[in-house]
Amino acid sequence: MHHSKFWARGRMTVRERAEPVHTDVQDIPRTCNTEDYSEPLSPKQSADAPDNQSEESEILKLRDALEHQARSYHSKLEQRTLRLNEIEATIIAAAKKLESHQQSGRVMKEYEKSIATLENEIDRVKRQIAKTTQDRSKIIEERDVAADDLRRAELAFSDLHSKYEKAKQIVSNFKKNEEILLNRYDVMKLKLEHRDAKLKYLQDSVEDVFQRMKLDYESRIKSEDVEGNRIRAQLRKLELRMSTIEKDLEQKEKENSQLSHLCDDLIKGQRN
Repeated sequence: MHHSKFWARGRMTVRERAEPVHTDVQDIPRTCNTEDYSEPLSPKQSADAPDNQSEESEILKLRDALEHQARSYHSKLEQRTLRLNEIEATIIAAAKKLESHQQSGRVMKEYEKSIATLENEIDRVKRQIAKTTQDRSKIIEERDVAADDLRRAELAFSDLHSKYEKAKQIVSNFKKNEEILLNRYDVMKLKLEHRDAKLKYLQDSVEDVFQRMKLDYESRIKSEDVEGNRIRAQLRKLELRMSTIEKDLEQKEKENSQLSHLCDDLIKGQRN
C-alpha cells in the first residue's frame, strides 16, 4: 500500500512538470511599418534606410529563432513526460507483482496449516496402531487359551484365527498409510522450502528493480530541471535583447521623423 501512495505523489510531480512553458513570442510584432510617409526620402534618409531594414531583419531572425527554440523545447518536454509516464507504469506493475507475491505467502501459511493437520492425522494413526497392537496381544492370549481347548472349541479357534488375520491386515494397512503420509510430508516440506526460496529471490529482484528505477527517475527529474532553467535563462536574455533593439528602433524612427520634418521645412523654405 505504501508503494501506491508514493507513486501517486510521483504522478502529481510528472503532471506538474509536464505543463508547457508559455512564451510571449506572438506578442512581438513581425514588421515595423516605415512606409507611411507620403513624401520622398531625402539623401540622408536613404542612407539610414538600410540600417533600419537590417535591424528589422535581425528582429525577425531573433523572433524566428525564439519560436523555433520554444517549439523544440515543448517537443522535448512532451517526449520526456511520456517517458516518465512509462517508467511510472512499469514501477506500479512491479509493486502490484510484489503484492501478488505477498498473497502467495498467505497461501504458504495455508499449506503449513494443512501440514499441521496431516501431522495430527499421523499421531491419530499411531495411536490406532498402538491400540491395535494391544488388541493383537489380547487375541494371542485368547488363541493360546483356545489351543489348550482345541479339541473342544475348534470352531471358536477358527473364528479367532480369522479375526487375527483381519487384525494383521489392518496393522499392515496402517503401516503402509503411515509410510505414504510420511513420504507426502517430506515432499510437501521440500516444496515449501523451494517456494520460500523462490519467493525470497523474487522479492529481492523486485526491490532491486524498484530502487534502480527510483534512482533513474530522480536523476531524470533533476536533469530536466537543469535543462529547463537553462532554456528559461536563454529566453530571458533574448527577450531583454529584443526589448533593447525595439527601443533603439523606436529612437531611430523618431530621429528619422524629425529629420523628415526638417527636410520638409527646408524644402518649403526654398520654394518660398
